[in-house]
This record gives sequence, structure tokens and C-alpha cells, in this order.
Amino acid sequence: MNLKLTGILFSSALIFLMNPAIAGVQISSTRIIYPEGVDEVQQTVKNTGENNQLVQAWVDNIDKKDQRKSPFVVTPPLFKLAGGQANVLHFISVDKTESLAKDREQIFWANIKSIGATPAELSQQSKLQLAARTRIKLIWRPKGLDKHSAAEAYKHLAFSVSGSRLTVENPTAYYVSLQKFSVDGKNVQAPKDTISAVSMMIPPFSKMVYALPDKNAKKVTWNAIDDYGNGTPVQEKSL
Repeated sequence: MNLKLTGILFSSALIFLMNPAIAGVQISSTRIIYPEGVDEVQQTVKNTGENNQLVQAWVDNIDKKDQRKSPFVVTPPLFKLAGGQANVLHFISVDKTESLAKDREQIFWANIKSIGATPAELSQQSKLQLAARTRIKLIWRPKGLDKHSAAEAYKHLAFSVSGSRLTVENPTAYYVSLQKFSVDGKNVQAPKDTISAVSMMIPPFSKMVYALPDKNAKKVTWNAIDDYGNGTPVQEKSL
């Protein structure tokens, strides 16, 4: 394989991995809300490309250190998806959900991995197979926690300043996913010692600590991502 072809393949692989839409497989939403008591929750995956894709789906824990088996299964777990076609994934809870907390939400990873051939212009030069994995959050919502309260949870965040640190407290039973988060117009950065996927999520009944972009902070501005993946109205509060 010459250097020119190697460069083409490497660039194509990067594009493929960074943008699942280019890879050909799209998912119907950016998060899954799983209310306790329902038989299943469905998600549609569609192959927007022309080539066949082999699709694999599963659920695992957000924290890699947590080796416990996920309380969710996906059917079908592995299937072929022809170009232009769609299929429905069925996310089903198993008996292990009985061990989950009843007073707050919990989150997991829903994984969709697709494997397809290289772009058409490379098909005559190589049979390299490229894979892309998309991860979206699956949020387990126990009975008694309603959709309306979830939509309002971000409004109840409490903020306090201590030196160069900003503490955000979530007194609700819901995860709050911050979308815009700034102090006096300067964006607040995610903590380096947290899992990147949840660094801007405030867990139920918990606190997160962030570095202040300005020690003379006067006003915090924020909004959140709702159940449908949309941004909520912006809130402001004096510090």
C-alpha cells in the first residue's frame, strides 16, 4: 500500500468515526428515557447510505470501573441493515432493575456500533472495513418521578462560590444535563477528574465542583437538555 493510499484511508477512517451520519447509520434520538414499569422502549436506526451495514447494539455502565452487568438488553443485538432501510431496537429491562434506586434516576450507555465497507472510491483498492460507535445516554426513571418535574429540575440548581471554586448542587431526583453554563459570560469548563460523558451532568441529590473562570464572579447563566434533546430556556442567578 503506497503512502498516498494510506493517507486517503486514514483520512476516510477519521471522518467515518467522527461523524456517524457519514457512516450511514442514524439514531432517532439523542437520549433514551426508560420509565420504570414499561415493557420496553424503542429506538429507530436508519441506514442513510447505500452500502449494507452490520449493526450491533447493547447497554453498559457509564463508569468503566463498574463491572456489573447492565440491567437492560437490546433486541435484536446484531443485525444487517441494508442501504436506505430502517430497523427498530427494543430496549428491555430485566429483573436486575429491582436493585436500582427507587428515589432517583440512574444513567447507562446505549451503544450502537455499525460496520460497513470503505467509501466507494476506495472499494477497488482495499477491502478495509471501518467501524463507528455511537453512544447515547439511557436514563432509568423510577415510578413516582414524572416528566413534568424532570423538565423543571434544572431551575432548582443551587450555586455557591468558595475561593476559585463554583459548587453546583442538585436537590432533585433527576439528572440535570447542562448545555450552556457560564459565569459573567465566560464558559465554565468541565472538571478534569470526572468521566467526560457526565462532566456537565449534575447527578440527583449531589454536587459538582467547577473552577471559576473569574474569581470576581457575579452572575451564573445556564440551561439544560430536556428529555427530547432540546435546550431549555436560559436561567440566570446572582452569586
